[in-house]
Amino acid sequence: MTERLLVLETSWSAIEAALALVAESGSGVPSANDLARLRGLGLVGDETPPTMTLAGRRYWMARFVHEDAVAGRESLAEILSDHPVVIAFCAALWGSGPRPVTGALRLIRQLTKSSSDVANRRWLALMNSAGLIVYNQKNPTLKVTFNPNELAPAEEAEERERTSAHVLAPERPYSNLMALRSVLRSAREFIWWYDPHMPAKVLETLFAELDGTKVREVRILSGPANITAQAKGEFERFKREMRSERAIGAAWKVLDKAEQSRRHDRIFLTKGHAKNMPPFNTILAGSVGEILASEIKPSDFEQWWKLGTDIESYAIPTAPKL
Repeated sequence: MTERLLVLETSWSAIEAALALVAESGSGVPSANDLARLRGLGLVGDETPPTMTLAGRRYWMARFVHEDAVAGRESLAEILSDHPVVIAFCAALWGSGPRPVTGALRLIRQLTKSSSDVANRRWLALMNSAGLIVYNQKNPTLKVTFNPNELAPAEEAEERERTSAHVLAPERPYSNLMALRSVLRSAREFIWWYDPHMPAKVLETLFAELDGTKVREVRILSGPANITAQAKGEFERFKREMRSERAIGAAWKVLDKAEQSRRHDRIFLTKGHAKNMPPFNTILAGSVGEILASEIKPSDFEQWWKLGTDIESYAIPTAPKL
């Protein structure tokens, strides 16, 4: 899976020029950095030599062949509306009226992890060019006009979730919960979830969302912090019912403190994609956080999994006698 481009380190006109080199084969070859940008924006596929994706070709035809400004704007909107930065940004601000540009830039910074004001403003300018936001550098506010959360066919919504991102905030507790549900509903074949402080309450959420026609296996990996006799009992009941009623296999393993301390990221994996997750309790409490695409591979999780102890046989440390 191609890593999505998060930081716009160069201008859109330079990206267009690199796309033209791919389209007009023989006129030159894009640099490795330019190719990475094109692929990260979904304009070019992973093939060698590179070829345009369907979305990339639509944009190039509208922009450079037909020179149709309206069609070019629509094609750009199609490209951006599938990008995690754009989806997360617009989902967080849509429907709230004019918002301060300074706050919008902080949100972009949170999503891209880039401190470059120039690069972050490029995202705003690009979304404005596509008609997804109304933005002018001379004005102190902007307004989002694209609603990523509008109703769509289930298959389309689930596919979009694979490249999507979410911003969590205290003022949007229900949106935070919906973001978690969206991640779970996009799962196919398996769910592998690592949270060093995973609470047993995660079983309630999984129970409510797991579809046995789509998911066949659940693995939870955690540290020892929240492993209690009650948690072990709840998991045993959860595991038994998932197997008998939905034909889903469930397992929970526990890393010791030393192994847990080496792995701080919280990861959610399913077929075809992975997410960096905030702490599960953060989502339920409505604290600040984000859900972003991860480059962690199932093989990485498999290595961690081998180091864990099945929750059934995990020995809960006894409190020292006073």
